[in-house]
Amino acid sequence: MTDIDLGNGWIIHEHCKVYLFTSPQRIVGCLVAEAIKEVSKVISCSSAGNSDGRLDTAHGGAIFCEDKAVTAVCGIRAIWMPSSNRRKRIARQLLDAVRKSFYMGFVLEHSQLAFSQLTTAGMALASGHTGS
Repeated sequence: MTDIDLGNGWIIHEHCKVYLFTSPQRIVGCLVAEAIKEVSKVISCSSAGNSDGRLDTAHGGAIFCEDKAVTAVCGIRAIWMPSSNRRKRIARQLLDAVRKSFYMGFVLEHSQLAFSQLTTAGMALASGHTGS
């Protein structure tokens, strides 16, 4: 599953934690997380001059980041699920599982999660989950 759906070899490394959401017969969701120390925030499309929320196609779909890095504890490298299982709150349940179990005895705040390689759907999930 991971090589085909999540990319060949770059998503998972030895320091990642993988969370799976299963149904009785199969895996219906997968989240890959890793410990991080800091991250650069993405500048929103609206502040970059694109008020409709789409990627800035004038710059080849480039994503712009702030110069100053901020503290983050857990990086979400990928979230995957088949299209038939989207919009069923599975991704949010996986994110909540990460927050509650990534560091034993410590529950992460939403703001301590950082996301990478976001698709449009991923951007909506991340902004809805973190509130930013």
